[in-house]
Amino acid sequence: MVDIFHASGDEIPADQVTISDGGSSETWTACASGSPDDISAGSTASADIDSDDEIRVLWANDDDSATLTIWEAPDA
Repeated sequence: MVDIFHASGDEIPADQVTISDGGSSETWTACASGSPDDISAGSTASADIDSDDEIRVLWANDDDSATLTIWEAPDA
């Protein structure tokens, strides 16, 4: 299990953020407790990972998309 933490910056609509391990993906809302509408500083989501996973946090709206971060597990 890995916790993904939004340390600082603008609020982001939670339904625009996806957590992916390359084979499957979940919305931030599905991984966060309390099903938030927005991700703000201090928001946390948890994702199950294997020791060889690469986790990507992706953002997308109707006009644009971006990879917010990539994290590799120790055996990735």
